[in-house]
Amino acid sequence: MNNLKKTAIQLSVLCGINAFMTFTINDIVRAAVLYDITDLSIDLSNNGYSLAIATDINDAGQIVGPGVSIGRTQSGGLLWSSNGIIELDKQSNGNYYTSPQKINNLGQVVGSYYTPNRESAFLWSDSTGIFDLGIFPGGNYSKAQGINDMGQVVGFADTRNQTYRSNGTHAFLWSNNTGMIDLGTLPGGDYSEAYGINNLGQVVGTSNYTENFLHAFLWSSNTGMIDLGTLQNGEYSRANSINNVGQVVGTSTLNRDDNADGDKDSRAFVWSSSTGMIDLGIIPGRYNFTANDINDAGQIVGEAAKNEFDRHAFVWTQSHGMVDLNTLIDPNSGWTLWGATAINNKGQIVGYGTYQQSYDYRAFLLTPKSAESVPEPSITISMIFFGLFTSYLYRRH
Repeated sequence: MNNLKKTAIQLSVLCGINAFMTFTINDIVRAAVLYDITDLSIDLSNNGYSLAIATDINDAGQIVGPGVSIGRTQSGGLLWSSNGIIELDKQSNGNYYTSPQKINNLGQVVGSYYTPNRESAFLWSDSTGIFDLGIFPGGNYSKAQGINDMGQVVGFADTRNQTYRSNGTHAFLWSNNTGMIDLGTLPGGDYSEAYGINNLGQVVGTSNYTENFLHAFLWSSNTGMIDLGTLQNGEYSRANSINNVGQVVGTSTLNRDDNADGDKDSRAFVWSSSTGMIDLGIIPGRYNFTANDINDAGQIVGEAAKNEFDRHAFVWTQSHGMVDLNTLIDPNSGWTLWGATAINNKGQIVGYGTYQQSYDYRAFLLTPKSAESVPEPSITISMIFFGLFTSYLYRRH
């Protein structure tokens, strides 16, 4: 009889362990798949156009980027939403094509458009269409790289034939009231480019301060252009984005070459006035990292490269550090996420990757399944139940 009771207890424990493991493993799998993926190359408007690379997303979920089209040899800029696709250069009657870079929360889009004669920065809205932002006097081109919710635009433009140290490129700030303003360079430099602007009017980018070295900068109307330096005495840094809290992200070279390929490695960074420049860490086996965007919650996205043909998109948070986004989607999706280009304040991420066996870039949208990558509630419940159950059996035994 005692042996029978002992066997019954052992079977009960085994059943409890099995149930716990089943619930826990299934829920860990579900918790690990933190993002639903949307293929933006699917033509929602049935007009033969699709996004090849998504470059930005606003808080309303509108997405922009260069597209590809069926039956045409030339691509154009597209604005994607769940309602369909708008071809930004359709109004041009084929006289130019657009390369959009950023979109603000008002739905205004900036980028570059190309004509037979020149490349010029543009501002697009649904009501006005394409508006040419112009160039510096005597210059040949301009490119818009960022826009805030005030309608201020940043980018860079050719400065040749002006009285600078040499014929270079300078960062600009454009607004409807002031037109295009030259932001200059770091002291001693002759070259700068602006890539991002927040709603406070703070601008970030890169500038040289000698002939050979480029450093990330932060510009404001009060301070002018400030050198943000580099990581570990590196030779190069570039700031790509700034959020409304004043946190800046980008990439910086180091003073070492861990890959032994002859090139110094680079790391993604986040900078703030209180912490300075901080290395975001690594994904093992990869050597070059770029942070492309940061939202107001401090979530950062970018790409981690092993080499030119092997890149993976990443997301970084204060609580979890740097995580390969390919580990946070369904492993059976068929996708390889190469780069994450932007993240909005809802945590939605856009970028580019490849699908199944194709080597053609396709744009993707990742939508979080939950706000935080924590275990599902049933994992905790199962653990509590298992603890109580085994304690009970032990005491009975």
